[in-house]
Amino acid sequence: MADSHKNYTFQGDVGSVESHGHVVSSGNHNTINSAAGEVKGDYKSLHNAQNYTSEQAQILTELKKAETQIQKLLTQLQAQGHSPELAQREAANYLATKAKQTPEFKDRLKTWGHYLGDAAANNLIGTGTIEVIKLGLNLIGFPMP
Repeated sequence: MADSHKNYTFQGDVGSVESHGHVVSSGNHNTINSAAGEVKGDYKSLHNAQNYTSEQAQILTELKKAETQIQKLLTQLQAQGHSPELAQREAANYLATKAKQTPEFKDRLKTWGHYLGDAAANNLIGTGTIEVIKLGLNLIGFPMP
């Protein structure tokens, strides 16, 4: 069922994945509404609640935003008949291709990789997103356990 000629696009600044839905940003607070649901992220709250630096909290907030888009893509691929595993591989291939084409995104993806454990432990992202990011990193030669 995989079609190697399909294109999947995340839109946003280099190093981020943004919602195609409604995005509201005010200072350090972001709200994203999309088909995958609503994500609210306030990295100051993360910083205060978990003793994260503002940079760490910002990275975790980015990871949560990326999860929204990854989950949306996984849902789309599964609706087209892809198995969950194939959908994860397709999404990982997209991340790897973007990372190979854009050094800034590659660096951001590697940074996300360093924070996967923290994000998972704090229930910020799910296992599907973790697997997609790990697979993507493996495809660019940055293996994750």
